[in-house]
Amino acid sequence: MQITQYTVAVTKMDAMVEFYNLVFDADIMPVEGTPFYRGVLAGVSLLFCPNSITNINAEKNRIQWQITVDDVRGLVAKAETHGGTAYGECHESDSMIAWGIADPDGNSIELMQWK
Repeated sequence: MQITQYTVAVTKMDAMVEFYNLVFDADIMPVEGTPFYRGVLAGVSLLFCPNSITNINAEKNRIQWQITVDDVRGLVAKAETHGGTAYGECHESDSMIAWGIADPDGNSIELMQWK
């Protein structure tokens, strides 16, 4: 079994494309002739679909990504610079550092750094 694509219903398309490209180097680009945008996040295809098409009415995201990164604190700072927000406290143990961010649409992403 293999995950081949994630699709995200997006409300703030320009902000989301900029955020994922600048924070995660996702290389999200318009799909020619469509309202969709496609890139790659952590080696998996990522498709942004305008929420106006899906009409999802969720007050909070229903999925949370956990991404292992090299520098949690640095990525949180980068996210905050590019329209994201940190949430909660940074948690550190002997083996890892974890902290959460939210993208411009409010989707939560858990960042993990192994020591």
